[in-house]
Amino acid sequence: MILALAATIAGISAWFLGAPRPWFVGAVLIFAVIPFTLVVIMPTNEKLLDPGLDRASEVAYQLLQELGKTARRSEYSCPRGFSCFFVSGDRALNRVADWNIQLAWIR
Repeated sequence: MILALAATIAGISAWFLGAPRPWFVGAVLIFAVIPFTLVVIMPTNEKLLDPGLDRASEVAYQLLQELGKTARRSEYSCPRGFSCFFVSGDRALNRVADWNIQLAWIR
């Protein structure tokens, strides 16, 4: 979750500093993993970590099946968010290069 938060902050910061809109969209898609993890995945993890749960029981098997299904759903958001960064990254790098040229000229 820390990496997702760092990517969200970086993406929104880049957009705020003039990067194209896909940076903002990518940041939002990556951020979506955080509430999904807290609301959907964490309760299942807590049930699996319960010391009273028999690891060989049918309940544990069902919880693991549920965790696998929900984890697959969360896998779609981050790659889409990062792909937004990569698609617009070339344009953003060109802007940074232009800024460096302008700053060198001012000095």
